[in-house]
Amino acid sequence: MYAVLKHGGKQYKVKEGEVVLLNKIDALPSTKLDLGEVILLKDEEVILDKEQLSKAKVQVTLLEHLKGEKVVAFKYKPKKGYKRKKGYRQLLTKVRVDKIVFGEEKLPPQEVKESKIEVTKAIKITTKKVKKESTPKSANKTKEVK
Repeated sequence: MYAVLKHGGKQYKVKEGEVVLLNKIDALPSTKLDLGEVILLKDEEVILDKEQLSKAKVQVTLLEHLKGEKVVAFKYKPKKGYKRKKGYRQLLTKVRVDKIVFGEEKLPPQEVKESKIEVTKAIKITTKKVKKESTPKSANKTKEVK
């Protein structure tokens, strides 16, 4: 059995047990999720009907976050001395496909909610600025009284 999954503006052909690189998903590693829009399902026959495919889900486990290969964009205009070179690396998530579910079987909603809470806590922790303890200027100067 395989499915064609639409995620992040791209389409991926996935099978159970397969490891796939997808566009970045905001969740912690080892989180289990139900992914997106299934646009084709092949078991014994091909299913293309949108009503039937709305019941289909792909259950995945996030393995890790990583960056893809560097892509370089180079612009050049001859005889003008114009050159521009830019590059970037796409943020990706490595995912293992656990099950392709066709029907009412779903993950418990608690697992997804907990992962979103953990992500927001992690973001808040990393964005907090540590304030240095400052002593008042008058405390630094000691006066001796005679």
